[in-house]
Amino acid sequence: MVTGVDEPVIAPISAVISTLNRPEPLSRCLEALLAGSRLPAQIVVVDQGDPAATAAILESHRRTGVELVHVTQSRRGLSASQNAGVRRASCHVVSVIDDDCVPDRHWVAVAASAHDRTHGPLLLGGRVLPLPSVGDRTIPLALRESIEPRQLQADAMPWDLGTGGNFSVTRAAYLLVGGNDERLGTGSPGRAGNDIDLFRRLMRIGVEARFEPALLVLHERATPAEFRGRSWTYGFGVGACIALWLGDGDWWAARALVEWTKMRLRLLQSALRERRSISDEIRVLLGTTHGLWYGGRLAAASTARDAMLHGRRERRGLLPRLLRSARHPVVNVAGLFERSSLRYRLPGSRSARMSRLLKIGLGDLDRVLVLGHPGWVQRIWPEAQLDVVGGAPEQSTITVVSKALGSGSLPRRWSRVVITELNPGAERVSAAVDACTPQGIVAIPLGVGTLPPLPPRATVEQVLHARHLRLVLARVLS
Repeated sequence: MVTGVDEPVIAPISAVISTLNRPEPLSRCLEALLAGSRLPAQIVVVDQGDPAATAAILESHRRTGVELVHVTQSRRGLSASQNAGVRRASCHVVSVIDDDCVPDRHWVAVAASAHDRTHGPLLLGGRVLPLPSVGDRTIPLALRESIEPRQLQADAMPWDLGTGGNFSVTRAAYLLVGGNDERLGTGSPGRAGNDIDLFRRLMRIGVEARFEPALLVLHERATPAEFRGRSWTYGFGVGACIALWLGDGDWWAARALVEWTKMRLRLLQSALRERRSISDEIRVLLGTTHGLWYGGRLAAASTARDAMLHGRRERRGLLPRLLRSARHPVVNVAGLFERSSLRYRLPGSRSARMSRLLKIGLGDLDRVLVLGHPGWVQRIWPEAQLDVVGGAPEQSTITVVSKALGSGSLPRRWSRVVITELNPGAERVSAAVDACTPQGIVAIPLGVGTLPPLPPRATVEQVLHARHLRLVLARVLS
């Protein structure tokens, strides 16, 4: 039992730790976390190994004011583990650390301060330095040594933010993008890359991203054999991410591939100049090539699955998908979609995905108000009778109002309200919430934009995903 006379201040942060049969590193991580200048309100340990051993460690580290949560998980993989931990977290800010890392004494305090100073959602990465060598564990891993704080733009390289073993994020933003892609990361066929894929998707929807060197952890060193293996898997994960981004029509990924290749070639040149072994960099580049092939197969499989779900035949393979995406590029400017309906801004395949999300999220329809263009609604529910002005909802299944902005602009009589504008503005969302009855649902479609602030009487209940499209289902409380 950890005790102390002067209790540190509790910060409203959930710390998430993933572990797999590493009791000693886990204990070391917990001890450092609980010796900090500020303590997290909650520590969630996701355990994919021996639950009895982990439970004993947690019991020995319990202390007043800090909730210790033990989540057991049979599924293997770092991505699945972090997703389970964030879902179980109860605080609005989540800080993620690997079990083989030791957080700095001010790790929680730095994260809490950064989030307190930020008005919207935040993604914060930090420094990674090596622990002292122990035995044959002599080689540093995944270092981030910069001491310069940086604000990253939405199109910055995600690896510049840091690593998946040391970051802090607004929980709602993490859930909004669907968390880690569980096809990527340690313990999955994708082997690595889940962190840069997550960072990219968060930055792409407009989450503020910063590198803060004061957010510091010390990382356990690797043996020479482990380092050789990780060089290849690291490159594999990056290649898989880039292929998946390209498969989703994100042409920024081509630039990422160029920047990644240039960086690895510079490191290769440096090794040659300093007469060091170049084998590690060769393994990274070979891994990247193999990862591109793997990611291309995933993208092709996703395309074929979408075609089967929508009852149409499509050409398989990454190249045909890229050619289709070129006709409908994803533009990373949320304002472009303002005041525009899905029917006119979304290409057919994406419109079909959003239709499928709506049917999954809303089920059988009784009384629904649709804010947006009626043509898109008729395509999804062709049997619906449309009341364009919303004057007599009792005479039709679906009421469509093309123009409604601001609080109180519509009567409050619908249990389901659907907005058809991608990335709607705050006024449109406010009108939808005000038109919805208590315990009703408002469906808000999002692409690359961020969710506008919800009125106080509404809260996000569920987020459905289809590639880079999201359907937010908000519950109206009163």
